[in-house]
Amino acid sequence: MPLALALLPVGAAPTPARAQSAETESADALAKEARGHYDQGRFEQAVASYLKAYRQSPSAGFLYNVAVIYDRKLNESGLAIDFYRRYIVADDADPAAVERATARIKALKSTAAAEPVPVEPAPAPASRPAANPEPESTANVAPAPAGGEGATSGRKIAAYTMLGIGGAALVGGVALGVLAASAEDKYAKAETVGDKKNMQSLGRSEALAGDLLMGGGVALAGVGLVLLLTGGGDAAPKAAPAADSEPEVGFSPLPGGLAVFVGGAL
Repeated sequence: MPLALALLPVGAAPTPARAQSAETESADALAKEARGHYDQGRFEQAVASYLKAYRQSPSAGFLYNVAVIYDRKLNESGLAIDFYRRYIVADDADPAAVERATARIKALKSTAAAEPVPVEPAPAPASRPAANPEPESTANVAPAPAGGEGATSGRKIAAYTMLGIGGAALVGGVALGVLAASAEDKYAKAETVGDKKNMQSLGRSEALAGDLLMGGGVALAGVGLVLLLTGGGDAAPKAAPAADSEPEVGFSPLPGGLAVFVGGAL
């Protein structure tokens, strides 16, 4: 059921006459300016003026008004929920307005949950092999080494390569996490809808990329460590394993990540 919301008639918090500061008077002026922008349909300018007034003299009513404008006029449900929540936990929030804000948060969340999630198209299937492939020629194939030196050396190279790539991915993930935190700070300081949306999108992208890099780095480093511990050392040569039991390491791109395959005997 639609919930009617209106701007709260807010001003700076009352103080004794001799203690009233220029900042409080400036906040009152900014609140009137914001109301004028709102009445003229300049909603982004109204949000900017209310936020300036809040920085001059923190009053919960300014937060509520910003939430209402984002909700009812600018259709920015994510920003509206953010400011409704900040209003609810404010010390000077009005109980009746807190109830309205709480109900509105639930309504916005229900609407977002009901929206269909876009489905990414499935990757194209790999081409099938020919029905009767030609047998590979074995005329110039070098014989397998007598001992296990070749397999051990291959494991060592694969192990150190994976450890290096995994470490680099972890470092990159940490760096992107720092950038995402910086974008969150810039989002909190942004005054217009466009700036906040840009910071919000940038922060989410950097956080997602950082998570993927760190996850992939842990996986690669783990596989490299397993290879190093199970076959990458300088142990005495062993008898060569059967051809179909050689360790195989492969990579396959997936939507939003990277799959690592390890097969054969380690």
